[in-house]
Amino acid sequence: MQSILTLALGALLLVGALVKRSVSRAACATVALTAVLTFAVLVPIPVGSLTMGDGTNIVQRRDSFEELVHPEREIRFSSHLAYLLLDRIDVALGSTPTSPLQSYRTLSWLAGAVFALSLVCLAAAEHWSPRVVRYIALAILAPATLMFFGYVEVGYLALSAAAFPFVARDLHKGGDLTPGLLAGSIMFGLGAAMHGVGYLGIAGLYAAVLAADLPIGRRVLLATTLSAVAVGAALIWLWYYIAVLGLSVIPHHAIGGAIWRPVWEAREAESRIIHPLLSTIGARDLLVSGLVAGLSLVPSSWESAGSGGVSQGLRWHSAFRPCSSSCSSGHRRASR
Repeated sequence: MQSILTLALGALLLVGALVKRSVSRAACATVALTAVLTFAVLVPIPVGSLTMGDGTNIVQRRDSFEELVHPEREIRFSSHLAYLLLDRIDVALGSTPTSPLQSYRTLSWLAGAVFALSLVCLAAAEHWSPRVVRYIALAILAPATLMFFGYVEVGYLALSAAAFPFVARDLHKGGDLTPGLLAGSIMFGLGAAMHGVGYLGIAGLYAAVLAADLPIGRRVLLATTLSAVAVGAALIWLWYYIAVLGLSVIPHHAIGGAIWRPVWEAREAESRIIHPLLSTIGARDLLVSGLVAGLSLVPSSWESAGSGGVSQGLRWHSAFRPCSSSCSSGHRRASR
């Protein structure tokens, strides 16, 4: 049901992007984003309909939830900001046996609200052009948008629909440090604070700036500056935890300690089998993860570089594609 709703809303907005008046396009986009948030409340993903990582079990056992998000005077670095927000929401809901599920769903909806607000700000900066309205439609169509329907995990919170477009639209203006570049960098940093996989996004930000059509010295300086801003936005929270809240920061993410994927032999950890990297299953996981992350777009970037320079690959039409390919398994899972 959730997949049908987002597919319908995205398809209708693609049609709305054809409207000639910018006011009408703005109205169509606003209605579509509001509808996504409304349906996220009315039609959340049922917990029993599919396995949503460890969250499926965590929300059913309050002791597991507290051990993860509210250990005694400690906080886990891997998703520190997400865990802090889950803890605060849980307390606000009364810390009842059912509040873990409601906490995850509330955080999911809040992330959807940030998703919608960031896209509105992006569209306003572009004067609600047909191109940016099409991008909003593609963002709604992206499988990751299904996570805002109450997905009980936090990894998807590292994604941002507006971070790279803000960077891409200002990068070709000559390499000056613009508000758009700063806004995009801060979004990347907040994503990393929500989940550690967001640091890969910061690495991608650095690589994208280095690939821009600017003087090499300017590229290195700008890439370093923006990456530093992003890392600062992710790590400034550690000062707050230690100096203000008096918490200790745990470097690993798992309850039983750090879990590393083996290279040669499979092993068991936390009631699951971890297959080695050098195996058929390991190769399959790497391939699928690469496809989800946008590996299939690499040939198009080569074509773009060959036909019009790397800067052409950073234009809006290329910037749209990664957002529509992320978390591609979400539609398949939620539609079962």
